[in-house]
Amino acid sequence: MESRETALIAAQAAFDKKAEDIVVLDLMGLSDVTDYFVVATVANNRQADAVIDEIEDLVYEKCSEKPFSVEGRAQGTWTLMDYGHVIVHVFTPETRDHYRLESLWGDAPRVELDLA
Repeated sequence: MESRETALIAAQAAFDKKAEDIVVLDLMGLSDVTDYFVVATVANNRQADAVIDEIEDLVYEKCSEKPFSVEGRAQGTWTLMDYGHVIVHVFTPETRDHYRLESLWGDAPRVELDLA
């Protein structure tokens, strides 16, 4: 499975559970750690759980991939799902604003999303 497709499937899963401000950053050539970041915002812990579960389910269903690790789920303000070639970040608004990943990776092109 191509990493771009995995990132787009994760973004769609987040959208399906009403995550907002979903961004996919193409880090190929900019990072040795991963190919793509998927960044999404959720309103609260309950929505974070729903988004994380949906991403795990849809990525497994369509790509036969499970995350190597999921960090921060208990706290609910920033959950990181590590698929190796794709890293998914699920933030609450305050935490996303504080860390500003899109600014830190400002050189990374944004992938055009067609979420429906």
